[in-house]
Amino acid sequence: MTKRLKSNHFCQKWRLFLSMFACLVAFDASCAQINASPLSKMNSEGYLTYYEGSITVSGEYFQDERDPFISSVCFYPKGPSALLIPRENDNRVPWFCFSNNELAMHLFKMPASPSGQICRHEGVATVQISNYVVNKLPSEVSDIAKLDKLLSSEKASTKECEDIPKYE
Repeated sequence: MTKRLKSNHFCQKWRLFLSMFACLVAFDASCAQINASPLSKMNSEGYLTYYEGSITVSGEYFQDERDPFISSVCFYPKGPSALLIPRENDNRVPWFCFSNNELAMHLFKMPASPSGQICRHEGVATVQISNYVVNKLPSEVSDIAKLDKLLSSEKASTKECEDIPKYE
């Protein structure tokens, strides 16, 4: 009986690996249905679902000083790490903003106040996050995560305000 359980567990892991590999080769909306996240679901309240545990993701970080809805540093996981973001019956692109924004701004070396000339900071990084919260409000909202560690990053590039369309 134990041998059969181990074999079944191995088959499930192998199927998940093959599904993730297929998604990496040809990413499409069905890939969002694969929940490869090692985070554990704690509870749900309305549109919010809370997870515990930590993950390491790589991708692009940004802060847009002219966006009236998002003043935090945010992150788009890319490649295989995007599959670590919890997505139960949710085909939206995974992205989140940091709940501890002051620490994120410090670690990513972003200015504390807008410069007037520079409106967007962006770069590539690998971060460790925890306390992930999925927001399924049917609108353009972001998930939230706590930044635990900045493992690596490139210096942020900047874009001047005239290069970016204004939000209105």
